[in-house]
Amino acid sequence: MVASMSRKKPGASRRTFNISDDLYLKLQKVAYRERLNATQQLERFLDRVLADYEKENGIKIDEIQVPVDED
Repeated sequence: MVASMSRKKPGASRRTFNISDDLYLKLQKVAYRERLNATQQLERFLDRVLADYEKENGIKIDEIQVPVDED
């Protein structure tokens, strides 16, 4: 089975993605230990991963231009 998580930011569209139940359970446990909800814990983890990516590749992710489909 796959869990679905969504996150709503002010002024943004809802983003939903699927993760495995095992991964979601681990995320919940770490979040509980850190007194955060699962979304906050995932956000912290992704911030660290993206910061490492920027350091390793010598780039700023915010400066990357992604083409937008107008369909």
